Amino acid sequence: MQPLWLAERVGGLMSLVLLTVVVLLGIAVSAQWRTKYLTEARISGLHRWLSLVIIIFLAIHVVSTVTDSYVSVEWLAILVPFTSTYKTNWVAIGTLAFDLLIALLITSYLRTKIGRKAWVVIHRLTYLCWGFATIHALGGSSEISLTYALALTGVVLVAVAAVMRFVRPPAVIVEGHPKGLPGITSAGE
Repeated sequence: MQPLWLAERVGGLMSLVLLTVVVLLGIAVSAQWRTKYLTEARISGLHRWLSLVIIIFLAIHVVSTVTDSYVSVEWLAILVPFTSTYKTNWVAIGTLAFDLLIALLITSYLRTKIGRKAWVVIHRLTYLCWGFATIHALGGSSEISLTYALALTGVVLVAVAAVMRFVRPPAVIVEGHPKGLPGITSAGE
C-alpha cells in the first residue's frame, strides 16, 4: 500500500465520519438535547472543536490527493468545481462539499456580525455539505467495493437519517414565516 494512497483514504473517510458527528451534534444542539453530563455548553463546544478537526483530515486528504502521481487532481480543482481532469464529476462534488464547509466555518465565526437569522439559514447548508461529502465518498473512491468503505458510508447515512427522522429543530422565522426542515418530525409526533 502506498503512503499517499492510504493518506487519501484515511483523510477522506475520517473527514466524512467527523462531519457526520458534527451534523449529529448540531442536530442535538438545535433540538436542545441535554443530559446531566452532556450540557449544551459541552455539546456546542465539541461541535465547534470537531468542526475544526475536520480541516486537519481534509488537509491530509486534499494534499495527498494533489501530490499523488497516480491521480491527476490539480490544485485549482480543490476550490473550483468541474476543473479536474480526473473523475471530474466526483471530484466536483467533493469540491462543492469542501467549499460549503469553508463557507460554514467562516460564517460561524462571523455569526455575531451577520445575525442569527442569516446564520441559521446559511448553517442549514450543512445538510447539503454532508450530502455532497457522502456522495463524493461513494463515487469518488476507486475501491468503494471494499467492505470497510461501503460499511462506513452506510453507517453514516443511517445515523443522520435516523436522527433527522426523530428530531425537529426549532422553527426559524424567515421573512415573517416560520420555516422548519421539511420531513423532520419529533419522536412524539
